[in-house]
Amino acid sequence: MKRTLSFITAVSLFLGVFLFSSPAAADGEIYVTPTQYQTQYYSQGTFSQIQKITNVDNFREYLNNGFRKCNKRIDLSSFNIPATDANFDAIWDLIFDEMPEAFHVSNGSLTYNASKIMYIEVNYKYSASDYNAIYTKCQQSAAKILKGIKGNSSLTDVEKALLIHDRLALCCEYDYKNLQSNTLPYSSYNIYGILGLGIGVCQGYAEAYDFLLEKVGIESYI
Repeated sequence: MKRTLSFITAVSLFLGVFLFSSPAAADGEIYVTPTQYQTQYYSQGTFSQIQKITNVDNFREYLNNGFRKCNKRIDLSSFNIPATDANFDAIWDLIFDEMPEAFHVSNGSLTYNASKIMYIEVNYKYSASDYNAIYTKCQQSAAKILKGIKGNSSLTDVEKALLIHDRLALCCEYDYKNLQSNTLPYSSYNIYGILGLGIGVCQGYAEAYDFLLEKVGIESYI
């Protein structure tokens, strides 16, 4: 169970998430393809939407198990998620806004029938072996930052959050050089840049902070 203390991790950027078009497929299901639109990067409502249907943590871990293997198709039928626009948006918002470890997911689509969402098809930026090597490096960096914090019952949640913040600021730097030349690499926007390479921009910092807070049991939202 997560603790009741929550932190809102803010990003001062507007980023792409996904809406859906629904052309009919030959097999009688409807294939859902993403198109980009601009929205504020904020996802607390996503949890509320998914929690109406299933346990968010279990659903997120189920997706991550498939993402770690870079599975192209992940069956969602067992969750019995009604095929509604609100649920389509909530799934994509969860993946892109509240699953920082899924930084290798580039885009995808949802397929559903008349009653529920059937499966998700995903495209990845890295192979499974490359992703796992990168993610291992991020995990090692996270373990160093959380040393003496995770599992320390003498620290309050606020003290843990402050220590993580300060250590995160010390272990990486803002990617001003690439920002000024308008050549920011993809890694600067996620935990790979911050925890793996030690450089990134505000979205990357927010993703990494969210990732680290969750590891010590502090609920947080982008």
